[in-house]
Amino acid sequence: MDGRAVVVGGGVGGLAAGIALRAAGWSVTVLERAAALPRTGTGLGIWPGAMRALDALGVGDEVRRRGRRQA
Repeated sequence: MDGRAVVVGGGVGGLAAGIALRAAGWSVTVLERAAALPRTGTGLGIWPGAMRALDALGVGDEVRRRGRRQA
C-alpha cells in the first residue's frame, strides 16, 4: 500500500501504530506535543497480549531489555 498517515500522540499506542503502518509501506508522521520525556519516573504495565502485539511489530525484545518486571 502506498499511503500517508499522521498519528497524533507519541505514546505507546501512537508509536505502535506508526511502526505497524510503516511496516505496511505507509509514510508516517507521528506528532507529539510534549517537547521531551517527563522528568519524573513513570510506570507502565504491559499485559501479555500487548507484549505479543509488540513482538509482532518487532520491538518486544527491546521493550523487555529496557523494562523491569513488576514485583
